[in-house]
Amino acid sequence: MTTIVEIDDLKKVYDGGFEALKGVSLDIREGEILALLGPNGAGKTTLISTVCGITNATSGSVRVGGHDVRDVSLQSLEDAVGYVTQDAHLFHDTIRANMHYARPDADDRDIWSSLEAAEIADTVRRLPDGLDTVVCQRFRDRVFQPGTHCLAECVDRGIVGNDDKDVIVAFGANRGSHGRSPSA
Repeated sequence: MTTIVEIDDLKKVYDGGFEALKGVSLDIREGEILALLGPNGAGKTTLISTVCGITNATSGSVRVGGHDVRDVSLQSLEDAVGYVTQDAHLFHDTIRANMHYARPDADDRDIWSSLEAAEIADTVRRLPDGLDTVVCQRFRDRVFQPGTHCLAECVDRGIVGNDDKDVIVAFGANRGSHGRSPSA
């Protein structure tokens, strides 16, 4: 099994001396799902932000597809890593339009594939207007299980039709992926 993400002795100290990460090391292999659990301030978001290239570590290294995230372009890293935020947002528009925010060139097959992966395709099929149903934040909480953000997760930064990503980072979701490594 191919190692997709390698984290070696990662340390992150913020201004003021707060040590968010202290010597974190792990390998994530293709097909694995990793759950990061812990209280507020434990470093979960800092670790994910470092893998995604949003923040830099104080020391140690993160490699995605064998490439150090400090040595690749941000665009290359974005092509390899899909990131779904903890508070994904739905725009007041159709389901199809919301999905196009993530990837404007996605066709209906890509959209349905993403909805299947999020396990909400059957729910969307039962809606009178299907993909043309107008949604908003309140809609999400009425139609989908309270507390779930599956449709918003699909929309937010990288799930729609991106089966070629090496890593899908998703808060509160089970997502898998394979395929593309960042390039220097």
